[in-house]
Amino acid sequence: LGLVGCNIAYMKRLIIILFTSILFAQSQGIAISINPNGGLSALTMMTGVSGSLFDPTFYYVHKFGKIKFEPAVGFIGVNQESDYGDTKMSIMTIGLGLLMQKSDTTGLSPYYGLRVVRTTISQEDNYDYGGYSDSDSDSESFISLAPVYGLEYYVNKHFSISGELQLNYFKPEDDDDDITQTEIMSKLFFRFYFK
Repeated sequence: LGLVGCNIAYMKRLIIILFTSILFAQSQGIAISINPNGGLSALTMMTGVSGSLFDPTFYYVHKFGKIKFEPAVGFIGVNQESDYGDTKMSIMTIGLGLLMQKSDTTGLSPYYGLRVVRTTISQEDNYDYGGYSDSDSDSESFISLAPVYGLEYYVNKHFSISGELQLNYFKPEDDDDDITQTEIMSKLFFRFYFK
């Protein structure tokens, strides 16, 4: 219940921030990101899933002049069945980006900023083999802090494509884990502006 309550509290805060920023934003839109990275990482070894999947995928973009505020969310669900039982894994990411852009006109515009992401990984294993049944579940959360630099190309005032370079620092929220990871990641963004 503690983990569920914690995620609900984060979601409530994110929703309040979203609605507040909608009222004052000069321009709004959505963004979809693609992460071409698929390399091995400490998180990959712990979860069996590529570290690039821990990034948020959907962003809600708020522009205030040259400043962008981008709350983000991502979800991945994996179900695996075998002769010995089944495994269910879910990865939920909630993030926030604060970006400063050099210009906001049509054409190429560099930007820089910071992204903070909280990732929660939950796994449930159900074993059933030869009359023996058992189940096990586990959950862990990570915090990622990433300074970013990117180039955004405005095709027109309603659509842009950008590439972003991130220096990610991952740390589990549980103080018992001594695992940290730092990696350079690249992302491709497609932003659609409504206003």
